[in-house]
Amino acid sequence: MFGAILAVVMLVGVTGCTAGEMQALQGTLQNVDSVSGNVTVTLKDGTTKTFNFTDVKVETIRQALGNASLAIGDQVTIKVNKNDGDVEEVDVEKAEVDGVIKSLGTDNVTITTDKNEDVTLKVTSETVIRIEDERTAAFTDLQVGQKVEAEYNVSTMDALKLKVDNDKDEADGANNDEQEDRD
Repeated sequence: MFGAILAVVMLVGVTGCTAGEMQALQGTLQNVDSVSGNVTVTLKDGTTKTFNFTDVKVETIRQALGNASLAIGDQVTIKVNKNDGDVEEVDVEKAEVDGVIKSLGTDNVTITTDKNEDVTLKVTSETVIRIEDERTAAFTDLQVGQKVEAEYNVSTMDALKLKVDNDKDEADGANNDEQEDRD
């Protein structure tokens, strides 16, 4: 859950200083400690730095995040105040969402999350689609009802990766019930 909170902080920011007073640090998210609010990032120069996000309001996070979540390994840009080192803004390029395919358009997929919220992502020629980690698939291989894990660009809502479970939720239950009836 704290990953989701961090993602919102990253999207919203709390800019309280001018651009000249901020330093942008780019790196890879390594660890999130939900108890302390500490977030560890390995910066592009190879150093590791820990930032604290305990002063973030949950409602601000919910409004900015929507259905996005953030995972270890995601690329982030943290903007800190040069004077006091306080985090002023955090940007994230990509986020992840898990759920079930609700509908398919001509170039988009709508996913219903476990929280019963819908996220619509554009499927482009750059989107990597995989079925059960075994093979690359085409957009036309997707079906309503399939379980899906999606990675997407937060600013454009373009799907970067779609990892699909070939079995549908409803079909799994029905098949298991039919198998039990036969036994």
